[in-house]
Amino acid sequence: MKFRLLLGLMLTVVLVACGNSPSPVVPTATIAPAINATTAAPNQPVPTVVLPTKAIAPATNASVPTKAAPAPTDTPAATPTAAATTAPTRAAPRPTATSSGPLAAAIYVANCRSMPTVDKPGRVSVQISVEASGGNGKYRYYYQDQESPTKFIDVIGEKGTRLIGEVRLTSGDGQELKKEFDIGIGGLSCP
Repeated sequence: MKFRLLLGLMLTVVLVACGNSPSPVVPTATIAPAINATTAAPNQPVPTVVLPTKAIAPATNASVPTKAAPAPTDTPAATPTAAATTAPTRAAPRPTATSSGPLAAAIYVANCRSMPTVDKPGRVSVQISVEASGGNGKYRYYYQDQESPTKFIDVIGEKGTRLIGEVRLTSGDGQELKKEFDIGIGGLSCP
C-alpha cells in the first residue's frame, strides 16, 4: 500500500516537472491510504481523507522551479491500553455444611507394634482410630493437646498394662466432644 502511494506521488511530481506547456494540469487520482481497524477507544476522532480537487494551472512562459513533494512518514497508531473491559467475577461461596446432629465418637484399636527399648522391653505403640459422627462432617482430632492430622493417633504403652487417655474432637460447626478410652494392652498381639 505504501508502494502505491509513493509511486503515485512520484508520478505526480514527474508530470508537474515535465508539464511546462500552457495546457491545464489534470489532477491524477491518488490512492488513499487504507484505514485499518484498530482497537482504539471509540471516543477518538475518525481520521479524514482529503481528496484532490480539480485545479487549472496558470499559463506562464517562465520556468517555475518546483518543489519535490515531502516524503510520506509513518505515524504511530494509537496503542490500546491494557484496561480490563469487564470486572472480574468472584466465584460464589460454597455452601457450608449444616449440622447433622450432636457430635459423637467411638474409639477402636486400628494397629499395634512392639517398640522395645533397653529400658522398656515391653514397650508397644498402639494406633487408635477415632470414628466421629454428627456435627457438620469436618472434624479435628486432639490427643494430649496436640492436633493429629488424621483420625489415627499413636499412643505409647507397656505390655501387661492398660492405656487410659482422652481424645478431644471438634466439628466445623463449633461442637466439641471429649472421649475417654481404656485399652487393655495384654489382650493385643503386637508383632
